[in-house]
Amino acid sequence: MPLDLDLSSEQDMLAEMVAGVAERYCPLSTVRELEDDPTGYSTDLWAQLGELGLIGLLLPEEHGGSGMSMVDAVVVYRELGRALVPSPHLVSSVLAGGLIARGGTDEQRSTWLPSLASGESVWTVAVHEPGGGFTEGGITARATATDDGFSLSGTKRHVCFASAAEHLLVAARGADDRVDLFVVDAGADRLTLTQQMTIASDTQYQVDLDNTPAVRLGDAGTGWANWNRTLTQAVILLAAQAV
Repeated sequence: MPLDLDLSSEQDMLAEMVAGVAERYCPLSTVRELEDDPTGYSTDLWAQLGELGLIGLLLPEEHGGSGMSMVDAVVVYRELGRALVPSPHLVSSVLAGGLIARGGTDEQRSTWLPSLASGESVWTVAVHEPGGGFTEGGITARATATDDGFSLSGTKRHVCFASAAEHLLVAARGADDRVDLFVVDAGADRLTLTQQMTIASDTQYQVDLDNTPAVRLGDAGTGWANWNRTLTQAVILLAAQAV
């Protein structure tokens, strides 16, 4: 039986809607202006995506998401890419939201996902390190247990939209040398952001942590497997954005 690769009428309508919103709230002139804005994205467009339920499009409905399919998400990302829209959607909703949905405790999911899915709070992920590549072996940041959680030390680079984020999900090694993910509040002590200049003029930061307080996401020893599963989904959407 041949595989049906055609979009449904609902998905065609979704594409038209996203294209219209992008054209209205983030035209090319706005994209150019955002190159010099440390925030790096249109808050007007972000608000519209939230009203349409598209920020949490892949997140579970029980936590405020829309529970849409990956094909739906591909449709959305294709239109965002066509309009060259800079947005924290990938790092906040797809990566951070996906990591919390897959690996967080019940309490963490119910605490963090609703505001993330609505767009009220923006998250980012801090994984890659100077010269560390894209493998688990490249993670050298350390997590040390404290009386009320953990403290993190290390340097992360290419952290997208860090200046706009309320929380960062940081990959670090614990006492058992396994990589876990840790939540750091943007206003935490001993957290420093330095904007990186990129060829694309997009919003990326170096993040320096020096015994910065943090909370572990989910169970010990599950962080890297969770990251790999979620990253696979994000790569598919990046490809759709580039079409």
